[in-house]
Amino acid sequence: MKRLWGNLLLGTSILLAFGFGALLLSLPQLKPGLDFMDKHRAVELLLAAFALVFSGVQYRDSKHQSNNLRFILDSIPTTCIGRFPGHVAKIAEIVTTAKISLDIMADCVDYGSFFDPDAHQSLFRAIRQAAMNNVEVRLLVCGRPQPITQNSFFFGKDLSERLDNRDFRRYLSIYLDCLQRDTNFQHWLRSSLTNTEVESWVLGCLGRGGDAHQEHPLSAIFEKCLNVCETNGNFKGGEDEEFTTLLLLRQRYFEEKLKGDGVQVRQQPNEEAIFLWLKDAEREALFAHGSSLDKDSAQGFRTLDTNLLQVFQSIFEDRWAKAVAAS
Repeated sequence: MKRLWGNLLLGTSILLAFGFGALLLSLPQLKPGLDFMDKHRAVELLLAAFALVFSGVQYRDSKHQSNNLRFILDSIPTTCIGRFPGHVAKIAEIVTTAKISLDIMADCVDYGSFFDPDAHQSLFRAIRQAAMNNVEVRLLVCGRPQPITQNSFFFGKDLSERLDNRDFRRYLSIYLDCLQRDTNFQHWLRSSLTNTEVESWVLGCLGRGGDAHQEHPLSAIFEKCLNVCETNGNFKGGEDEEFTTLLLLRQRYFEEKLKGDGVQVRQQPNEEAIFLWLKDAEREALFAHGSSLDKDSAQGFRTLDTNLLQVFQSIFEDRWAKAVAAS
């Protein structure tokens, strides 16, 4: 019906344009004294009228083609949603539509928070809102929580090497600006300076679990992290442990918030080659390869394929049953 009205409107516009053109062309006969400039102006107006009609046709056709393209994309079982961190925003969009369940499997609880803080905030809020709407949310961390996700090109590199990269310096600047404006995180961080539970967790993530018997072995590093957040500080090459600790503390902060909203968080010792976001019991899923390529960050995908959904849900259920509650 809408298309019929559109065609009628277009046809009417064409008739009006031709009528207007005929009127303009007949002006010399209606007014013999019309000079050359008046005739020239009439032709210009006629061309302008035809241009408007043509643009209307083009707009209608392009809109129709756009709708057809969207229909085709929605009907494809599996589509690409872009490389990390660009696909974090897409994950947030899907999470907001969860009604029954949401199962997540990744190498951290704050996927994308360093590389795209704004997109991660949208994802974080969507997960919390889902839990508060009585959606069952399960989050499985695979392996030791990673400060820099495996899906990033910068995974596994030391800070000096990262800082040599212009893109990383830009990411770091945006990330620190976000933390320096987040007073809630700063308050939490200050309260964690003498929190032995948080310190023990960070030591375990750093592979320094054997130092847990010492009295606040990370106190100086915690102070450095707080100073960076409160005084517009930064990191320099060689401060790998300080930088990593800040990212881990940020992750711990998010984890506590999620748990407080009813999100179930478990951890397994083994890493996984794929990360999952499964929505509403095999209705839709997003997945990303769990290791970065040589020059590019990992690619993400969205799928409605029934077979893939069943496989992914089976993988998650198997890993979840063997995992332990996060401390």
